[in-house]
Amino acid sequence: MSVISPELRAKRFPLHLPVKYRGQGENRWFTGTTDNVSCSGMLLRGRHVLSTAAKVELMLTLPSQIAGEAQLLARCSGEVVRKDRKLPSRDSVLGISVAACEFLKGDHAGERGAESGSVNPDLPGIVQGLYDMLVVILGSSEIILADPLAGENARQHAALIRQAAVRGGTVLGQLSPRNQNPS
Repeated sequence: MSVISPELRAKRFPLHLPVKYRGQGENRWFTGTTDNVSCSGMLLRGRHVLSTAAKVELMLTLPSQIAGEAQLLARCSGEVVRKDRKLPSRDSVLGISVAACEFLKGDHAGERGAESGSVNPDLPGIVQGLYDMLVVILGSSEIILADPLAGENARQHAALIRQAAVRGGTVLGQLSPRNQNPS
């Protein structure tokens, strides 16, 4: 198992978002709050404890700073990578590694399914612009990875940037009309 140095870990953003979560296959949803969020996961505070390595399902509404007026709900799946119950309150803290996310449009889309809601009319243009930016990021990381003079640290950073760009493309594919990449 490789260990990623702290300076190469995904940047964490202190976002306190309400989230619903449950163990995979469970019927009941529990409420919690994120302490922080990164491109690879989140730190979740809630009363329902799941064991390390447990598969988990999550639902959270993306804030307007990220989704604009699109009112997007993220339905994610992942795994508990660490837990801490040593808190003064009855809450537990779960470190969640997110493996996949599906974005649903509209209010309260999570438990009823992906219903159409009001979406930014320029969403296809926004998705295309983001694809264009990801192509530049991906291409730049590939150039660094192919450069024989690049140091090991630069290669590690470029590999992480490439992985994030590929994940970003996957997420954008879920947002684009008819779930296809814009041409």
